[in-house]
Amino acid sequence: MSGQYLERSLREYEICLKCHAGEENSKMTGRKLIDQFSPAARSQHPVTKVASGEKLPSLSSALGQGQTLLCSDCHTNDDPDGPRGPHGSNNRFLLSGNYDIDEYADESPFAYEFCYSCHDRTSILSDESFPWHSEHILGDPIEGRSGTSCYTCHASHGSSQNEHLLEFNQAAVEGD
Repeated sequence: MSGQYLERSLREYEICLKCHAGEENSKMTGRKLIDQFSPAARSQHPVTKVASGEKLPSLSSALGQGQTLLCSDCHTNDDPDGPRGPHGSNNRFLLSGNYDIDEYADESPFAYEFCYSCHDRTSILSDESFPWHSEHILGDPIEGRSGTSCYTCHASHGSSQNEHLLEFNQAAVEGD
């Protein structure tokens, strides 16, 4: 599929995939970007195809049916007064906000600043879209269990096989 992006690009994602669809990306993340954004992918953020399906209760942005995102909507300068573009952020993965991917992470508005820019924190922690979100994210201090990152269960770009961007981080869910 990546070969089709070698010619003239008409969309931003086609430009990005010229460099980021190859094996180098999958070696860094363990996930193949080209599969996650394939039109055949089971679920994805709406970049290569328009948003469709059910509206998530946690989605706080104006993104609706038939709309798409640009790569640079997420991968952009973290300084609102800085230059625009996908390669200008000081955050991990060149994201517009902080995104903690550590296996055991303490939840906070800053830890998942990036996720919470589109997904409503209150909705997530109230289990509106999944009955055990808060338990997974916050852990259980009484039982001494730490919470875990959104990254443990979700692939940020998409999942070739699962709904709801579910793509488990094998290092986290299988342990050492």
